Amino acid sequence: MVRSQLEELGFDVDFQLVTLPVMQTKFCGVPENAPQVCPNVGWLKDFNDGQSMLDPTFNEENVVPENNTNWPQLNVPEVNEAINEAKLIDDLEERNRAWGDVDTRINEQAPAIPYTWDNVANIQSADVAGVINKSNATWDVAFTSLKP
Repeated sequence: MVRSQLEELGFDVDFQLVTLPVMQTKFCGVPENAPQVCPNVGWLKDFNDGQSMLDPTFNEENVVPENNTNWPQLNVPEVNEAINEAKLIDDLEERNRAWGDVDTRINEQAPAIPYTWDNVANIQSADVAGVINKSNATWDVAFTSLKP
């Protein structure tokens, strides 16, 4: 589906099916071999802070020969500088504003396209005490239970 849509837009698509481990270890995680698009890659926050989402995935310092986490290989000096400055701020409100600014600067470059969002309709039975995982907006089965 994505292939046909890209071709309709005029892109020349060299479509190659590979397993997820091969895609991540041979292509998307290796800048020398990286395709123009790395599908189905994602990053979940380790903790509720902009650094855990934006630093590993968009800081030029993280473009390394292997196990690269900056899949778009974004290298914009203003973004790199804003990331490195935001990492040093310890005042929570100031830090949140700084990471919001980093997020805006990154989005202006359009280096990635999210295909899932934090706000997902999750429907549960009246008999279920559902718990949503805040990292990926799906049911957290480790904590979800049946109501007594």
